[in-house]
Amino acid sequence: MGTDPNTPNTLVLNLNELLRTLWKPAYKRYKYVHSLPTGPYKSVQMVVTNLEELCERGE
Repeated sequence: MGTDPNTPNTLVLNLNELLRTLWKPAYKRYKYVHSLPTGPYKSVQMVVTNLEELCERGE
């Protein structure tokens, strides 16, 4: 049985993999997502953060 590529878990896993690919050591100095420089890493991180908050609230 394979994993359905359209499930939320797969989306989160793929986004986390993308974050690992986009990571730069310079991002380590930023404490908050909104402080990150504009770019792909910040955008993906904001999506992941929003998905995590939705899951915590059960939405």
